[in-house]
Amino acid sequence: MKILLIRHATVDKNSPAGDTLTERGTEYSSRLVRILKSKDLIPDVVFYDNSGKGGKQEIERCHNTVASLSPQKGFKFFKFHEACKVMKDCLKYRVAAVCYTTESLKHLPKIMNSDITKYTGGVDAGRPPKDTTDALYRNILVIDAMEGKYSETERISTGDYR
Repeated sequence: MKILLIRHATVDKNSPAGDTLTERGTEYSSRLVRILKSKDLIPDVVFYDNSGKGGKQEIERCHNTVASLSPQKGFKFFKFHEACKVMKDCLKYRVAAVCYTTESLKHLPKIMNSDITKYTGGVDAGRPPKDTTDALYRNILVIDAMEGKYSETERISTGDYR
């Protein structure tokens, strides 16, 4: 089984809710289907973070990013602090996708063999620097899970170059 970690597309912070995808973000979203089809990685289910501002308001950026994927088992939203449980739920599927925010990262289980390792696996993980979060827009991280351990096995370029 594979877990795809997909960073939400860029948003216009000046839009009314500060949550509308930019033109670049919309292009990124539309490329996802083509990119994942080419790798035979269309997800069976897509989990997306819909919690913003410390979980106090709902956001749409993750759902809007992955909306074009049309997973067979549907979409399921989560709050960022539930990210570790979501990764366990992903194990039920051949391919599952998790669209996340930087707030979700520290709540994911430890992801090994990745430059995001130090930002996952606990609330003390800290927030990644901007160059790291920008790099996450450029790649979909492919994660394999074996015996309760998660490891990055591949990066798929999104074509979003910052």
